[in-house]
Amino acid sequence: MRPERLSKIVARSILYHNGSKYLIRPYSSSSSVKPSSLSIKINEETELMNPKIKIVKQNVLNSKGMLIDKYHELIDSKNFRYDRKQFDTLFMLSSFYRQILDYQISNKPSWSNNKLSTFFKKFLKSNPENEMPKIKSIYLYGGVGCGKTMIMDLIYNSIPENKLKQRIHFNKFMLNVHRSIHEIKQIDKFKDQDPIQVLCDDLIDKIHFLFFDEFQVTDIADAMLMSRLFTGLIQRGMVVFFTSNRVPTDLYKNGLQRDLFLPFIDYIHKVCQIIHIDSSIDYRKIASKSENRVYFNSDYESEFLNELITNIMPKGAVLEPKIIEILGRKVYLEQTYKNLLVTSYSFICQEARGSVDYLEFCKLFDTIVMKDIPFIDMKNGDSLRRFITFVDALYDNNIRFICSGKASSPQYLFDLTERKNIGEHTSKLEDEYFSIDRTISRLIDMQSESYLNKTKNLFK
Repeated sequence: MRPERLSKIVARSILYHNGSKYLIRPYSSSSSVKPSSLSIKINEETELMNPKIKIVKQNVLNSKGMLIDKYHELIDSKNFRYDRKQFDTLFMLSSFYRQILDYQISNKPSWSNNKLSTFFKKFLKSNPENEMPKIKSIYLYGGVGCGKTMIMDLIYNSIPENKLKQRIHFNKFMLNVHRSIHEIKQIDKFKDQDPIQVLCDDLIDKIHFLFFDEFQVTDIADAMLMSRLFTGLIQRGMVVFFTSNRVPTDLYKNGLQRDLFLPFIDYIHKVCQIIHIDSSIDYRKIASKSENRVYFNSDYESEFLNELITNIMPKGAVLEPKIIEILGRKVYLEQTYKNLLVTSYSFICQEARGSVDYLEFCKLFDTIVMKDIPFIDMKNGDSLRRFITFVDALYDNNIRFICSGKASSPQYLFDLTERKNIGEHTSKLEDEYFSIDRTISRLIDMQSESYLNKTKNLFK
């Protein structure tokens, strides 16, 4: 088959365009060009490419270049499963990637000074709030485990190191934002200035390309803060890449005073290319499991877990207590050895802890063992949210996680039978269901060979 014909076939299958919103879809039965024309078997949902993938690798979209090549490198080097919807998404993002390589932020006046900002808005013809960015940011959403983070990381790692870029989990970023705003308010020279605009001026000097994993909005305070923050950053020329489980119109859905947040949703649609990976497959759940067990039933297999802890430590080594300091608080850790922490669900999730604690644990320890995880239900909301935040921190920092729990396997840890009877706000419940699905998916992926290969070796 001629390359130009193949390009047309692929182009037909990639997207239906509706304004700036894109939806990845499979071939329709009414299409005049059938998948069989490629001499490759492609099913209607998600395709696992056979060895004839070399046809695509050699002929398709040479102009799109590096991202497609890197995707195929993943397939070749890690037995990565080909997914047409991931391929199509990368094809669509190739233009975005090419723009990034040549992008330069133009020098603009600082908007942190309120009087200067008011002057420019009132007397200049171009109001920065109405300006369109040179490059549209990306908002990539889809179900749990469909490849959003993989795609984001592939693009991020392909951007040259001399570019000002940062990739960060959204919860960690917001924690840093709150801390920075507090520090700015303590500085005399910024006393009469908007701390959010001061922070935007500072961030744009350090970061031009910001990549977020797991973008979500859970309360009105964060909703209003991120609305002003991201509007300010994008106005200054920052390019942002969001991944999320939610379509933008569902952000902070049914939240209190949501009408105050709606203008930012409109702004996202204005300045972002909205891309949906329309896949129902969770690749974390079908990843091959390692022979190294990381989950044990606490009722019947506690001795096996204790034996594992003994075996991974050097002969003669013993677990010892350790006191660490987190934001001025002393935290007593009962069992540690170098970069190994042995702890319990009650210590991590049933005491007053948050993401700042979990991120500090990730800095100090490469392997964390958690014992005695109970069945977790919606009645224990605080413990549930702490556990979700804890797993997110471990996963994002490639920490080896070994645990024991009441359930026979991680996907059965959550008891949601009474979720319809819990009198909480609808939006909060929906966000927690998304988070629970993500946590189950990540717990399963953390048992896989591919994840364990990313973790650090103990005691080295």
